[in-house]
Amino acid sequence: MLDYDSDSHCLHGQHHGSDLCFVTSDLSTNNQLHFRKMREILHIQGGQCGNQIGSKFWEVVCDEHGIDPTGRYVGTSDLQLERVNVYYNEASCGRFVPRAVLMDLEPGTMDAVRTGPYGQIFRPDNFVFGQSGAGNNWAKGHYTEGAELIDSVLDVVRKEAENCDCLQGMVS
Repeated sequence: MLDYDSDSHCLHGQHHGSDLCFVTSDLSTNNQLHFRKMREILHIQGGQCGNQIGSKFWEVVCDEHGIDPTGRYVGTSDLQLERVNVYYNEASCGRFVPRAVLMDLEPGTMDAVRTGPYGQIFRPDNFVFGQSGAGNNWAKGHYTEGAELIDSVLDVVRKEAENCDCLQGMVS
């Protein structure tokens, strides 16, 4: 079922298979319809290296989209906001919050991310970490420390995925 809003020139409610799609049209440009799915990406970063790289990734993405360290849009071009929903959720207060899950077996890296330049932009519930770490011991990380955290990590990932309209994929 499609509804056309002549004021905004938007088609609403198109459904293809299991994907919920938001469709927009611009009839003022050559009478062509431009279909656009809101295709979200969930970013998962884990461990010291993953979180350090992830922090830099978010600094670059924030800069590209004109988002400051508090999550506010301070950009100068409408193009910066065009696909902002791919990596960000928009909070009710107008802040943009990265769609990211941050995990580690010890709190040190999480503390470094939180105190970093963009540390306050992340959703606090999406930080999942243990207390002791694995001490560079793969078996300890896999069978003991990691096994204790996996359910919490999967729960946060599930919640973020369920909040998406049309999840495109996950990046780690």
